[in-house]
Amino acid sequence: ACQSTVAADDKQPLTLDAIFSGSDFTNRQLISPHWRPDGTGFTYLEPNDETGTPDAWLQRSKYGEAQLLFRGDALRIDGEVIEISDATWGPDLETALLRGPVETTWHGHPKARHYIFQRDTGKLWPLTRDDAVHLARLSPDGRHAGYVHDNNLYIVNLESRRTRQVTHDGTDSIFNGIFDYGSTMFGDKNAWAWSPDGKRIAFWQLDARYVKKFPMIDRLGDYNEVREFHYPNAGEAHAVYRIGAYDLGDDAITWLDTDHDPDDYLPKLTWAPNSKSLYVQQLTRKHQTLNVLRVPVSGKPSTVVLTETDPAWIDITDDLTPLASRHGHFIWTSERSGFRHIYLYQQDGSHKALTKGDWSVDAVIGVDEANERVYFYGKKDSLIDQH
Repeated sequence: ACQSTVAADDKQPLTLDAIFSGSDFTNRQLISPHWRPDGTGFTYLEPNDETGTPDAWLQRSKYGEAQLLFRGDALRIDGEVIEISDATWGPDLETALLRGPVETTWHGHPKARHYIFQRDTGKLWPLTRDDAVHLARLSPDGRHAGYVHDNNLYIVNLESRRTRQVTHDGTDSIFNGIFDYGSTMFGDKNAWAWSPDGKRIAFWQLDARYVKKFPMIDRLGDYNEVREFHYPNAGEAHAVYRIGAYDLGDDAITWLDTDHDPDDYLPKLTWAPNSKSLYVQQLTRKHQTLNVLRVPVSGKPSTVVLTETDPAWIDITDDLTPLASRHGHFIWTSERSGFRHIYLYQQDGSHKALTKGDWSVDAVIGVDEANERVYFYGKKDSLIDQH
């Protein structure tokens, strides 16, 4: 048998600080990787051991060498290095939205300070004056950034640095661009989205004024505090949904015609590639009927493009994927066969199954329209092995 020995001088004591506070056992991973919109590479942050700050890099898919986008120790305001936890870039890789350290509010909403960095000039400036904000994101064209603060939506023009308040009625009972605590059962707390052309945003407004309040103990502070938030028990009134489309050019909100029962949910919305309409999912309270609506952002009446029914329960997914190369076509998943499978829907409502069999698709993770491929997770060979 082969045996190795370690010199006595090389031995280091294992301390509690090394276990719980140090980075000795930390697995080095890429921080905040983001694929480029064209799929040719991805950006990421990587810790710099010399400076103690993360640097930003671009890795091209077909090339070995990563390109340095900025050094973290160069990000300074009033001489002080800022801490960052995420960086998202505009299409030309010249403008980045930087997120500072994230803190979580007592009701589970993450928020952070955000900054704009312009790589060509090296300029760095705070997106807001002093406040940490929710759900900040760059527009697809990189010309604007949006965020939620105090349950209202704001848009910042990155060239003029002027901030425009989109909604003005946000309170502790009316939520714009962010879901209230009692409406997060469908996943993400994010409740607004840029249009693909960057000229509009679509957002949910939730009116919880008639939803009963539930007390919760907030243990995050030095002293416990009892707080109240809107939360509906089974069968009681939940927040009333409506969806607005804000046009940056007109500085106006159009409330969309979804023609739904106030007791229904509107759990998901997806922009059409041409930015002229949305696909909105409308779900009955009993989770037994789901309609997918095509809703023009002009405010004209919506059209039902498909209906799913199930006497037991319908799950909500993020699988709906409109196709840019085929107007009105989209990818959808359904359990109508007894197993979740992928379908291609056409503009006239006709459809065909792309997968079939006694196994289940778990999630659609990407569509390559040029090569006519759909990428997905599924359990084909075993109920416990996902591939």
